[in-house]
Amino acid sequence: EGYPAVKKLSGQYDLVRYHSHLLPFFPWPTMLFAIPADLLYRLTGHDPALVSISNPNHTWLLEVPTASLLVAITALIIRAIVRDLDGPWGRPSVALAAALTFAFCTSAWSVGSRALWQQTTSMLFLSAALLAMQRIDRGRWWPWLVGFFVVMAVVTRPTDAMTAVLAFAWVVWRKRSHLPKVLGGALVCLIPFAL
Repeated sequence: EGYPAVKKLSGQYDLVRYHSHLLPFFPWPTMLFAIPADLLYRLTGHDPALVSISNPNHTWLLEVPTASLLVAITALIIRAIVRDLDGPWGRPSVALAAALTFAFCTSAWSVGSRALWQQTTSMLFLSAALLAMQRIDRGRWWPWLVGFFVVMAVVTRPTDAMTAVLAFAWVVWRKRSHLPKVLGGALVCLIPFAL
């Protein structure tokens, strides 16, 4: 709040004023993924607090590697999802083609991997939720992960609420016995967010 460049952003809707404090307009979970890059930057003798958020030329060193890593993890999850499909779709070559298509032929490449947008983590959490839904009957943790990842997607990008409604409806309709665990996983994410 003490930086003049940051104060100027409050009039551009990048930050909002709450009481006497400036807060980021976008949901905060995406920023949690920047912590490792922030710590590495600090270990190299630089002060991350001096990186100006008003100039992308200053933040790319922290944002782009983090966003690229998140998109790469999402591509690996998509590969796992396709590998688990039945029939000819589950072949390794098809799974690899699907992952590479996602990574290099969609906005994941041109937008998601270039900065820590909401879309970057939204893609990660939605694909992780889909993988957990696909494996919900395979172990005791998968139902918990369905709830956790679906709610993390919404907390990260509120427009993912429609996907959350559909995911929870699917659980109620097809996997009702897992509903308590799915709701438990959702609460693990929702309670800290609400607090």
